[in-house]
Amino acid sequence: MRDKVKEVYDINVFEQKSFAQDKIIYEYIYRPSCQDCKKVRKTVVPALHELNKTQNVITLNVDDNAIATLVRNQGILHTPSILVKRHNKTIYQYQGTNKAKWKKIVKGINPTTNKKFQ
Repeated sequence: MRDKVKEVYDINVFEQKSFAQDKIIYEYIYRPSCQDCKKVRKTVVPALHELNKTQNVITLNVDDNAIATLVRNQGILHTPSILVKRHNKTIYQYQGTNKAKWKKIVKGINPTTNKKFQ
């Protein structure tokens, strides 16, 4: 259990460092056994690797109980999901399988406003 606590602590430390660097964080929340996650995986995962070159990306597997608790506390109840955060605040969140939305999100574009996340 200590490793799980350390893992969640490491996520919080990573977030704080990113916020201090004025970076946006993309937190991709998934479950390996989730059929909906598998539907968007080919679109999302390669794009997140590309996005991680300029922004910070965290992938969170909710099969891990400590991670599941962390994301539930942030209002995430379904996978696949993504939280976009800046300055310690969630600026966008999405839960679902709409590939058009995912393509925008992983390019750093807010699907609602069609503008870059800031």
